[in-house]
Amino acid sequence: MGYFSTAVFIRNGKQMTNEEFKEKFCKSMEKRGYKRATEKNGSGYVLVFSENSEWVTLERDVYESDRDALMEDAGWFSESLQTSCIGMELVDSDFATLALYARSREETDMVALGDVSGYLGDEDAPRGMKKYWEPLLKKGCTWERFQETLAGSRTYAEDGLRELGPLFGMDVGSAGADGNGFCTALYFRKGKRTPSFDAAFKRLYAEKLAPYGFQKIKGKRPYFVRMEGDEIAHVIAYANSWACRPYKSFIVTYGVATVYRKKIDLEENPRDANWMDGMGDPRNGPYFEYRNEYVMEPGVSYQVGGNDVSMMEELEWSLEVVKQEILPKLDQVKTLKDCMEVLGPTAAYVYDLDGDKYEENDEKEGMLNYKLYTLEEFEEGWRKEVESVEARYKESRTKVMQKQVTIFRKYTEDESYHRMVLEEIERRKAANQEILRGYGLKF
Repeated sequence: MGYFSTAVFIRNGKQMTNEEFKEKFCKSMEKRGYKRATEKNGSGYVLVFSENSEWVTLERDVYESDRDALMEDAGWFSESLQTSCIGMELVDSDFATLALYARSREETDMVALGDVSGYLGDEDAPRGMKKYWEPLLKKGCTWERFQETLAGSRTYAEDGLRELGPLFGMDVGSAGADGNGFCTALYFRKGKRTPSFDAAFKRLYAEKLAPYGFQKIKGKRPYFVRMEGDEIAHVIAYANSWACRPYKSFIVTYGVATVYRKKIDLEENPRDANWMDGMGDPRNGPYFEYRNEYVMEPGVSYQVGGNDVSMMEELEWSLEVVKQEILPKLDQVKTLKDCMEVLGPTAAYVYDLDGDKYEENDEKEGMLNYKLYTLEEFEEGWRKEVESVEARYKESRTKVMQKQVTIFRKYTEDESYHRMVLEEIERRKAANQEILRGYGLKF
């Protein structure tokens, strides 16, 4: 639990004392079918009480990886406690969403703060309806100021949240142990255990993908990996999605990585994993919902069981899509050259190991160029790339090509640099293979 973590904010409009609020919270959990438990056998719910704040912050470890749990809790406590709740989700420091539940388990309205262009494309960021949000603003704060704060341009969404919180009397900066609020941890367990979405996904996919050679990695992230030899990793995972709101939805994403990238990091959220970009970019679907219909890109719609599809039904259906659409694509990636083709143009960049920008830029499979191609083949590949772009981009792409060829030529002509590159290639291979073995993968 940390500063500006994903959390639920529960309005304490009646200004109950901390003990009164805790008592009411526990009664709500009992109504939900949960019993008090210990840290050893229960799930943790952390309540953060901030001085002079009209809101109580609720944090759980599961929120980071399970957006559904966040929104379920916001809806439940809004209806159960008959108050307003806001589910706040921070996405990659790019933007944050605030989903409002007004004494209801159904989402009432939503606003977004920050740059949503990479997620919504040309759609405008949701700014909310005045009739829902204005009554929650502190005295003296206007609707116009609220809208200006949402629309402000900032490098990090966290900066916007710092400005937004006080408009509601909400101390968003006190969330977690490293803030200024008074924290109390409560633990609950359910009499009849039902699996969370994360647990259900991992169990079902582990069983059904095993015959295809995939292994669930050690660790909390939902990655399933199949090794093609000792150099190529085929990856399948899921990420929570907000694209299909108000319905609960998730994305099955997939991709490939090689041991020649700078570092294979399976601690990264699948939604952010940059080796996915060339194949199963999580911003492009497929999207799955528990209710109504979902869309699998490009442009194919499916109706799934009317308006009340269960979590397990949708998981089962997502597996069918994996078998029909995703596995055949991964099956075609058997060689390093196959990887370069599916990862796209950004994987073809080479960087000067002596250059100032090397450390921050060289994240993908660019090193494979030295291993796979001659200077002539590399230059010809870039020439085709320049020829394929629109006329208005040709000049800029030509400059990129010239710089790329210059770096590659240094590899062929400078014996010392040639040796340095080969050593770096072997170092990466050994280091990444060790990382993969650490995740329990065998190859």
